[in-house]
Amino acid sequence: MGAAAVVAFTFTALIWCGVLVLATQALLRRREPSLEPNQRRNVGYALFGLLVVLLYGALAYATPFLAGPLGVALGLAGGLLYAGTVLIFPGLGDALGLWVERTGLRSQYKAQRLIEEVKEAAPGLLDLEPLATMILERTVQTLEIRWGVFALWDRTVQELHVIAAQGLDEAGRAHWPADHPLTRWLLAGQKEKRSEALPDTQPANYDGALDTACIVPIRLREEPVGVFLYGPHTGGEPLSATERNLLNLLGRQTTAAVANASLFNQVARARREWLQTFDALSDGIFLHDRQGRILRANRALARLVDRPFDHIISRPWFELIPAGPEPRLACYAKGASEYDLGYEGNRTLHITLSSLEGDEFCVHVVRDVTEERAMQLQLAQAEKLAAIGQMLSGVAHELNNPLTTIIGFSELLQESDVSAQTRTDLERICRQAKRCSRIVQSLLTFARQSRIQMAEVDINALLEQTLEFMQPQLESHHITVELDLAPDLPHTLADSGQLQQLFLNLCTNALQAMSGAHGQGALQISSRATPAVIRVSVRDDGPGIPPELRNRIFDPFFTTKGVGEGTGLGLSICYGIVREHGGKIWVESEPGQGATFYVEMPLRHASASPTPEPTVAAAKRGRCILLVEDEEPIVALMTRVLEPAGHRILTASDGEQGLLAIADAIARGHMPDLIVADLKMPHLDGPGFYDRVRQAFPQLAHRFLFITGDAVGVESQSFLAATGLPHLGKPFGVQEIGQAIARALAKQD
Repeated sequence: MGAAAVVAFTFTALIWCGVLVLATQALLRRREPSLEPNQRRNVGYALFGLLVVLLYGALAYATPFLAGPLGVALGLAGGLLYAGTVLIFPGLGDALGLWVERTGLRSQYKAQRLIEEVKEAAPGLLDLEPLATMILERTVQTLEIRWGVFALWDRTVQELHVIAAQGLDEAGRAHWPADHPLTRWLLAGQKEKRSEALPDTQPANYDGALDTACIVPIRLREEPVGVFLYGPHTGGEPLSATERNLLNLLGRQTTAAVANASLFNQVARARREWLQTFDALSDGIFLHDRQGRILRANRALARLVDRPFDHIISRPWFELIPAGPEPRLACYAKGASEYDLGYEGNRTLHITLSSLEGDEFCVHVVRDVTEERAMQLQLAQAEKLAAIGQMLSGVAHELNNPLTTIIGFSELLQESDVSAQTRTDLERICRQAKRCSRIVQSLLTFARQSRIQMAEVDINALLEQTLEFMQPQLESHHITVELDLAPDLPHTLADSGQLQQLFLNLCTNALQAMSGAHGQGALQISSRATPAVIRVSVRDDGPGIPPELRNRIFDPFFTTKGVGEGTGLGLSICYGIVREHGGKIWVESEPGQGATFYVEMPLRHASASPTPEPTVAAAKRGRCILLVEDEEPIVALMTRVLEPAGHRILTASDGEQGLLAIADAIARGHMPDLIVADLKMPHLDGPGFYDRVRQAFPQLAHRFLFITGDAVGVESQSFLAATGLPHLGKPFGVQEIGQAIARALAKQD
């Protein structure tokens, strides 16, 4: 090989080697592990030129005849070949440059690809756990790291907990509170010595690698979102500074995606909690548009309307809850409104609605208030009865006193030597007075103040007796009766007189409804028993009760009959009787289909047979009896009844006079054997008189019999129950006086 050729070869080789060295140094000085397109092309051309030079040198060295002018010509031809190749094949430089980049800078290339892949995949993952898992999988695989975890900072519970991990089993999914050293260390993103920052906090399966771990905190506007924690290489070597920089760069590149996914998780969790709360509400709630189509609803609505939940959405709400024009028009009014709506005949729904967002949407809240409205009606009925009862109580008091006098003296006159005509007239007077007494008792029953007399009652027998009593009326009005009485209906404790009044009122009401409608009809009566109640139903095929009147039929003095045809007290009295027995009464009716009244009475069993009461003959004669009564005719009547029986009668007009009479009798050596006192008296009433006697003369505290001209109210009932003293209700006759006195005196013996 000639000297000129050697010099040319050496010079050319040095030039191309220099170009490669400069390009490589420029690459290594860059942080990004990739080349720009121009740099990649220049490196490729330099490599191609070096290959041409080396090929020329090899040929020149191996072939002696190239040492002359032929060698120079061949060198010039090689240069032209290089230039032509560059011009004709411009992609050759790119391909060779890319090959150099991938072979000489493989780790940097892999890192760049990692960042690009993560950035491309991250936006499509809105759930935080899959996103963190994807980042960890690709990072651990690309950089050949032993393990990696992502811990999320939960602001609600102030806790850092691992939600994704690679290279660790489930034991690595730890939970660390805010004050834990590891939490503070991770959130700060600082590398500290384990002996200073992490005493005894390292999980066993972290393989003792926290000392060399790389911490990449994820923050958004200086607020912690979470933290990536990476272990060493699979061979145990710690991560290099370049790799740590790469992981921090990766963390910065994915901060937005992780923060968005974290926010998405929070929103999704809040939505789940909201939906759970929404569906847990007992009230039905739904949102609809201007066309009435339901856009959103909770499960309670499906239960209220008894429809599958899937069949509610997108349907018009008024198909589920039939409503008139007013509720539908209210959806377009501003503000809120509410109303009650009858549903499926026997249910009441309360609906509150509000317009939203410029009247484009409307929210309805639906509540089943059937029981609530029934309780309100019962309360209103009770308040009405209480108010009217107070008035009637006073009226009854004023009527019972003269009725007692009329009944008592007419009975006494019947026992005297009078003519037959006079005796007949006296009987008429007595019957009419007792009729007035029954009217007063009905008023007291209506007022819920007459004391019920509980005894064992056969309800089936009472129903049959009622129908037997009404048989002439039923036949004259062409009413047929269908009885369906339970053969094994148990007896119960009740007031037989009041129950018979109840059944008589219900049957009379049914008879009048049927005869007034079409002059005939069918009356159906049934009885059934459950372990707790006895139910009686009275059904007619009359015109029925209009819905607007159904809630008023038990109101006092309310009647649908003409003037002079009804008092409006029949059903009110029924209501009072049932209430006094602790039962329930209600009606079911549709216009044109008759009405059915239901009565439920609690089933009560007698605890023991009652003790036989003493008869009049059982009382001894010649007792001293003190009468304390402000009504002079009643004192005269009782004196006329008791003196013939040999009793010594003392009288007083009120409680104060009664105390003086007791003191005077004791001073004379006549201790009263019985004190008969009215509960209602001027100055000092019955209970006050009793207290004074008990304090001054305790030996007389058990020798009392009280009489009353009005209903026994709550206070009087409490007083009599507390003392256990007997009482006699007005109006009473001669026989009732004798029996009450005999019973009271018998208890003294």
